[in-house]
Amino acid sequence: EQRTVARLVRSTAPASAPHTFSPDAAYWITGGLGGLGLVAARWMAEQGARTIVLSGRRGLPDRSEWDALPAGSRAAEQAAAIRAIEEYPARPVLLRPDPP
Repeated sequence: EQRTVARLVRSTAPASAPHTFSPDAAYWITGGLGGLGLVAARWMAEQGARTIVLSGRRGLPDRSEWDALPAGSRAAEQAAAIRAIEEYPARPVLLRPDPP
């Protein structure tokens, strides 16, 4: 006999409250080699995450081939983003769950 509707309410948490990640934990980002995944991984590294597992369907070539990637290619941009994450005390781990 009563209608209810979901309503948004203001958060009581401060808007600038930083999130911190445990340096002893590992965090897995599926789609981690996509644009949003790499941005999230960098943000997590900035916030204290140390082991960040990135998985994606396509993966990247072996690290020894990264310097030879064509400039401006998607793979070169991904490799550069991973190197930028490594400038923090973070260790990105690349996984490719799907077979090639």
